[in-house]
Amino acid sequence: MNTSRPAPRILNKRLFVPVFMPFAFAGLMFLLFPLIMLVAGCPMCILRQWWLFVLGALFMGIALRPRVVRLDETDACLSIAWGLKWPWVYRRIGIDEWAGFSVTQEFPVMVTPRTQGTVGVTALPPQWHLKGMTKRGKSLSLGVYPSEAEALALRKRLEQRLG
Repeated sequence: MNTSRPAPRILNKRLFVPVFMPFAFAGLMFLLFPLIMLVAGCPMCILRQWWLFVLGALFMGIALRPRVVRLDETDACLSIAWGLKWPWVYRRIGIDEWAGFSVTQEFPVMVTPRTQGTVGVTALPPQWHLKGMTKRGKSLSLGVYPSEAEALALRKRLEQRLG
């Protein structure tokens, strides 16, 4: 008999990288310094600079952790976590904290470079964006769905829980 709770469904996942973009070069320095030391002919210098490897690996591990929004279907609690494998939940929003939900249609475009400094624009298929508004006035993205039926079905389930 399986009495475990169902796994929370991931609604939205995006990288936190834009915060770290100014430091991306500094984070990759842990690869550049050992290369310079090898070219300079000092392989023992690499072993003495082990802390550069540790700092660089920590920086890249932290900078590339995604921000994940999960919905627990059993109690309709939304959790915002940092990371997939070992998530650090930094916000939980219960169903009683929501003011409402909305579905908006978006028309994304793809911009591609062409010759002589011109760009080409291609229209992509429409998407439906589900957003939630808390009673405190905060807006939170609950995911982008390829069909209107999926977004409306989740909105309807959440509104039924909201009462």
